[in-house]
Amino acid sequence: MKTVGLILLLAVGTAGGMLAAARLRQRVTLLRQTARLLERIAGQIRIGDQPLRPLLDGLCREKGLPPYLPELCQAMHGGRSPAEAFDGILRRQDLPYTATDRELLRHCTDTIGSLDREGQLQQLTQSAQQMEQQLRQAHEKAESRGRVYQMLGTCAGAALVLLLW
Repeated sequence: MKTVGLILLLAVGTAGGMLAAARLRQRVTLLRQTARLLERIAGQIRIGDQPLRPLLDGLCREKGLPPYLPELCQAMHGGRSPAEAFDGILRRQDLPYTATDRELLRHCTDTIGSLDREGQLQQLTQSAQQMEQQLRQAHEKAESRGRVYQMLGTCAGAALVLLLW
């Protein structure tokens, strides 16, 4: 029975490390989807002078965009501004954005819908470039730290096994 408990401790440590690494990869995926969303919004603004709500409603049906997009559209249909709706999502959901990611997105959503067409395009282009930079950094971090977290989890589990043996 003791052996089974020790094996479980090792498995829990390994699983903890794998979960931490998965969280890093989840951030990379979400940043990639968010960068794509910003590019799609900018593209839609370029080709037409469509209001933001119908524009986002159309994007809600597309694949490969952030999973919170339908909730964002629903909040905006409820009368909230893009900034208020997005801020609510950032506070309620357990999204793997860093503080820098969140600040970048807040700044972007504060200006979408409140500037003229050229101002919005300029802001979206700048935000998309910054998001791409965040994405590159997140990818590098996921590659390097992901393996470290997995190894640390396994080592922590093994240390507990040795300690309790």
